[in-house]
Amino acid sequence: MKIVIDSNRIAAALLKDSTTRGILFNNRFDFVAPEFVKEEIAGHRAEFVRKAGISSGEFDILLSLIFGSVTLIPKAEYSKFAEKIKYEISDIKFQILRMFLIWPAVLHPILEAFGLMTPISGSRIRQRYSQTLIC
Repeated sequence: MKIVIDSNRIAAALLKDSTTRGILFNNRFDFVAPEFVKEEIAGHRAEFVRKAGISSGEFDILLSLIFGSVTLIPKAEYSKFAEKIKYEISDIKFQILRMFLIWPAVLHPILEAFGLMTPISGSRIRQRYSQTLIC
């Protein structure tokens, strides 16, 4: 399963040995991110080193391991699709609503599998949106 990962999740994995880091290193998932994420993270390097309380060398090793778990996609590969999809402002609101309705159905089973969410709470969300038609 391909999962697009946000730079905030990468930052969280850098700052703390946490669930986020554990999930990133789980080889059952194929994490992808836009290539610019690497530069974005590098721009905050000193801050991450300070907040994580690790040396520059340790940071470099950790960053290398994290990016070894994430496939970086060059902008050239997806920018042509961005040019084709030109939403008016009113259409963007519909896209946001679609993502809001789809996200729980995608995310919650993953969180349940890692024991990060109880099946009860995930099933409540699935039940709430199970009758939603998204087109």
